[in-house]
Amino acid sequence: MAVEIPRQLAAKLDPLGPHFCLVEARGKSPEVGGKEWQKRPINADDPKLLQWLSGEGNYGVVGGFDLVIVDIDLDELKTIVKERLPPTFTSANILTVKVGTNTPRGGDAGHGGETVRLLGDLFVNRRDCFCVQLKHGYSKVDEPLTGDVLRRHVQGEITVGSYQLNKDSCVKWLCFDCDPEKLTEPKATVSKLINVMFDEQQEADGVKRPRIWLKAVLVEASRYPDQSYHVWILFEPEVHAKAAQWLGIRILELAGLNPKQVEVFPKQTELTADRPFGNFVKLPFGFHQIERKWSVFLNPETFEPLPSDTLNHVQGISFTEADLTRMMGFQKKTHVQASLLSPEKFKALSEREEERAVQFLCKYWKEGYRNDLEMYFLGFCLKKGVAVESAKRMIEEVVLRTGDNERAARLALIEYHYQNRLTTRLRGLSGIREIVQEIKSHDIQ
Repeated sequence: MAVEIPRQLAAKLDPLGPHFCLVEARGKSPEVGGKEWQKRPINADDPKLLQWLSGEGNYGVVGGFDLVIVDIDLDELKTIVKERLPPTFTSANILTVKVGTNTPRGGDAGHGGETVRLLGDLFVNRRDCFCVQLKHGYSKVDEPLTGDVLRRHVQGEITVGSYQLNKDSCVKWLCFDCDPEKLTEPKATVSKLINVMFDEQQEADGVKRPRIWLKAVLVEASRYPDQSYHVWILFEPEVHAKAAQWLGIRILELAGLNPKQVEVFPKQTELTADRPFGNFVKLPFGFHQIERKWSVFLNPETFEPLPSDTLNHVQGISFTEADLTRMMGFQKKTHVQASLLSPEKFKALSEREEERAVQFLCKYWKEGYRNDLEMYFLGFCLKKGVAVESAKRMIEEVVLRTGDNERAARLALIEYHYQNRLTTRLRGLSGIREIVQEIKSHDIQ
């Protein structure tokens, strides 16, 4: 989608003369417009800039020349600016106050030392190693997870994943991963989880209390404004991973949600010699290096962004010894999965048929549509008796050709729907037609 300069911004700056520059697409370097970009700013309506933006390039605002840009991190200063300075154009969100676009901050930008400290205290449970996000996934780093590493994380220089279990197999939090690549309605799924957590139950003393206290729950848009969410429950003190996992599975059951579509962290109940680290989760306040979007905490009712000091107001939940004993005593359900052998009526497509399907899918495999398109296509395959091997080959080829970085999620969706084909109802051709029509209509507009 092409970037547009807000009209009110252009109207404010035009009387002052040229104040814009070219910035690299999905990046922050202004040198794409030449090394003297600071000395030679351009106007908002400059043909060179308009052509650059139409090709999904980015823009920046150059200070100086009678223009002062104020980058405000502290809430106290925001109040002073609003009260004492004349009206001005601001681009304000919970991360920073500055004119610009969704790129790495290059400074604390709303997250000072206190936020970095709280991020470590609340979410980091293992300090001897961590993961960093690369273009093709995450890579483990066998170095200490220090405050400086966390500072670079909130600045967007790197994106850090933290291993959940400490060496005693205890955790500080429980996390539900509501991924749009697995769910048709991630936002509705989050609402179901929240409703279960905040549902008030009458306890033995006759007082009604929510299952989970509001202050212990955080809803995070992991790549805002996309509908990709993490729902966190904080513990204070930390609890054994087995107890945390029990709580997560129980909440899913009460919400009527499928654990194959909503992942629960922790996935392991303890560390072993074979798995000495377990799984990690990307820390909040991070910058998604692939999607180029920030993590933001949201109001669990309105889904609007919360202030940058949100972590100052949270408090983990605790359990009685009786509760922990009961939670530790649960036996995890074992789900026996049938092998993915197709019935006799299921047949693989010919190479030519698979290629035709791949070419068709690639044409409409666009962000915002590809999740539903895959599910509708799988519904079509199931109705037509297409073997799972064919479905896998076609989806893998589409992922490869389109540069889709969600390969694992795509293949997991195939397995899930073929495993549950007798109980899961999927739309097929009708859904595909709707998507094609919607994309074509959008392109015409």
